[in-house]
Amino acid sequence: MKTNRADIEFYREMMDHFQEESASKSAQVRAMQDEIAALRRENSVAKESHSEDMERLRQSHSEDMERLRQSHSEDMERLRQSHSEDMENLRKSHAEEMEKMRLSFERRLDRMAEANAGLASQLGDALASGKLARARKYARSSEQRNLLNNRKGVNRTEEENDSDGTPPAGSGRQDAADAENTKSKGKARAKGKPEGKARFDEVVEHPMEENMVLPEGARLLPGEMWFEVVEYIPGRTACHRYPYRRYVLELPEDADKETVFGDTLPSGIRAKCPVAGCMLSAPMIAFIMTQKYAYHLPQKRVRMMLRDMGAHIPRTTLNRFYMQGADALLAMLGETFRDEVRKGGYFMVDETLQTVGVDNRELGRRYMNRYLWEFYNREKGLVEYVYEEGSRGQNVLRSFFDSDPQTLEMLISCDGYNAYRLFDSDEYPGVTVVGCWTHERRNFIDALPSCRKPCGEMISMTGGLFENEAVCAELGFTEDNRLAYRKKNTKPLLDTIKAAADRMWNDPGLMAVGLLKKAVGYLRNQWDHLSNILKSGVPEISNNLSEQRVKPIKLSLKNCLNIGSEEAAKKHAFMHSLAESSRLCSVNIADYFTSLFRHARSTLSSDDLRGLLPNHYTAKC
Repeated sequence: MKTNRADIEFYREMMDHFQEESASKSAQVRAMQDEIAALRRENSVAKESHSEDMERLRQSHSEDMERLRQSHSEDMERLRQSHSEDMENLRKSHAEEMEKMRLSFERRLDRMAEANAGLASQLGDALASGKLARARKYARSSEQRNLLNNRKGVNRTEEENDSDGTPPAGSGRQDAADAENTKSKGKARAKGKPEGKARFDEVVEHPMEENMVLPEGARLLPGEMWFEVVEYIPGRTACHRYPYRRYVLELPEDADKETVFGDTLPSGIRAKCPVAGCMLSAPMIAFIMTQKYAYHLPQKRVRMMLRDMGAHIPRTTLNRFYMQGADALLAMLGETFRDEVRKGGYFMVDETLQTVGVDNRELGRRYMNRYLWEFYNREKGLVEYVYEEGSRGQNVLRSFFDSDPQTLEMLISCDGYNAYRLFDSDEYPGVTVVGCWTHERRNFIDALPSCRKPCGEMISMTGGLFENEAVCAELGFTEDNRLAYRKKNTKPLLDTIKAAADRMWNDPGLMAVGLLKKAVGYLRNQWDHLSNILKSGVPEISNNLSEQRVKPIKLSLKNCLNIGSEEAAKKHAFMHSLAESSRLCSVNIADYFTSLFRHARSTLSSDDLRGLLPNHYTAKC
């Protein structure tokens, strides 16, 4: 095969090119090797420098850690010393507080012991007489005593089974009953306790010689006994008729009138009817007023009673007598009573619904729900019911407390109704509203089935407030002493209740329960009013006394169903005010109404009228 010269030249050129390129690559490899060697030298230098830096850093870190350890040890030592001092101070403070509580408890026990000793001395005679009476009534006869003394191995259980349940002489239960009998008539007794023997205001004692039957040859034993018979004196009525004639008197010509008409009836007989246009005497009209406003009897039952007493009075006539009697007392005593009630520094206020006949031009008379307000003057023991067009607004409060708002200073106990927010404004700077803890507690009782644990805790803490008030009442604290006791013992409870309410309010799970949310919301919204019990020792922590004053109104509404007109509602409110105030002042309502009607036709001074108010009234024998 022939080789072309051109190919040989080409291959030669290619070999030269490859050699040049190989020499270039070799030069590049040597340069890279030199660079790698330089980098290795730099790395060695850097490694040595890094080792030195790490060593310096390690030494510095060790020194810092040592300094930090020493500083921490010093801080811990100082904290330990400070904690020891604080614990010692707390221990001393706690010991002082416990000593104060111990001394206070001992003083309380001493006062209770003195009170018990005084009570025991007062009840000594009563207990002795009670034991004697029980011995006479319940002691075994001589034959039974002899039989019991001679029997052996008596089963105590059988003896108790044979007993009639009467406590033996000297037992604690009967002693408590005897102690209860010695209390005053006006003091309320606790439910479930014995009320003692029957008592009668009128007792007729007959001489023994009237009814003595002594067989011949018998001799009297020492000691006098009594046989008692209670007689019923039935009520009856009698209509007295007095005949009279009318006359005409001819006057002289120079007189202002030519003739004068008159009658022959003496003025003393006419005065027996104290109300103009009403044929009832003072005791009789007082009787029907007492049945309606003291015993809450509807007109139908009063008519039945009168019928049984021999008086047959039509319904319309009896209703007219009611209105005429109320008008007479309202005209005589209304203004004086209102002025007396509204003078005071502490009021308990509430409002209630009643059904009243309201006149409407288009629809005629319609029976609608209207509001009656109750203002209880706690200091004077008087209560006034106010019907002001059936309103429940703040206008009733403004009208009742009509003096200058800037000078008005008083305490008001009420519930959480928004109308009482009137006294929170700057318009009444001297009025302090005190909330009702019974209403607050009632809300948590309603929510108790839905959320037992938090509601139970709140109910228990609220009960602690009432326990503190019971202690103050038991020890007979004055207003200042009660305020001091509240600040010391009630305030911590209030702080705990407030913290618990805030914690519940911020818990979404608990606030998902509607009744609990309502209870907590009421507590938080009314907290300013509820916590005002720490400002004075005068107000009660509950508005229950005011709620009790509303019961006569509700009872009358339940029995009578409605009130015929708004004018009758005003008279109805005034008569209930007199009746309930008399009851609060321990005044016999029937005698009181009789005395008022006997003065209905008289012209009395302001002092005489004030003496007829229930809190100043003295029964005339």
